[in-house]
Amino acid sequence: MYQLRSSLWFSSIGMMVLLVIISITIIRSQSQPAEPNKSTPPVDSQLPADHHHPPPLTVVTHNINWGNQALHETIDLILQTNADIVALQETTVEFESLIEQHLAQHYPHRTFFGHDGNYYAERMGILSRYPLDRVEFHPPVAGVFGFLHTTITVEHTPIQLINVHLEPFELTSQVGMWQLLQAMMKTENVHRLEVDSILSTVDDNLPTLIVGDFNSMPAHVAPQTMLTQGFQDSFTLTHENPEQFPTWNWVVGEINLTARIDYIFHDSRWSTNASWINDNPHSDHVLLISKLTLHK
Repeated sequence: MYQLRSSLWFSSIGMMVLLVIISITIIRSQSQPAEPNKSTPPVDSQLPADHHHPPPLTVVTHNINWGNQALHETIDLILQTNADIVALQETTVEFESLIEQHLAQHYPHRTFFGHDGNYYAERMGILSRYPLDRVEFHPPVAGVFGFLHTTITVEHTPIQLINVHLEPFELTSQVGMWQLLQAMMKTENVHRLEVDSILSTVDDNLPTLIVGDFNSMPAHVAPQTMLTQGFQDSFTLTHENPEQFPTWNWVVGEINLTARIDYIFHDSRWSTNASWINDNPHSDHVLLISKLTLHK
């Protein structure tokens, strides 16, 4: 299914410079999250019963921010989504312990992994109302975080979900524009290798969801590769101007920086009924939520 297309490696220079300017703020410790735009959740309605396919699934992806101290409030925000499956990035052992205490009844099937403990932001997890039949953590072949690959049985139908957290862009000193562009191209190449590794694990026989923090704007290599390989960006299917709804926000001084870097991708066997974002004021990322229907 997956074959990398080298033409996707470079986006426009303008977009590249923009992402450089946005991404560099990730390492600024004096910065703080900003207030995002909102998208509105749909009015809940009961869809007609279909005994041949699983019921609609509500799927959430959320990077909680490893420095988040409002963990109980974040758990409440997860509960408010009424999600069936939740993919989390940047979990901590403390947060995972609170999930065991407060969400075990809501999500009886849970798993958490990290790579080797070298990075505060490396842990991730999946919460599910449905059984996790297979759980594999894939250590990074590029980047620093790796990814989680699970098979979930939803009403007797197996699906696969991959939870990703791609390499963040990072600079540790003041540099010129040429160095910024070089660093951006290096990150794009890492993302290319990461997506290559992720897609190489996909079982084409199973309905597939690939979700998480891609640390990459829509015009860049990771999202573009997903699209060229037949995956659909769920949020764009229900919004005419999806870039008006950033999923990441940061304030540096008086500058409010925003970008859409979190995604729920699905293959052609799914359709998106609705997709929206909920704010978490204690994280630099929103909760991204999609209600999906499996057709075949």
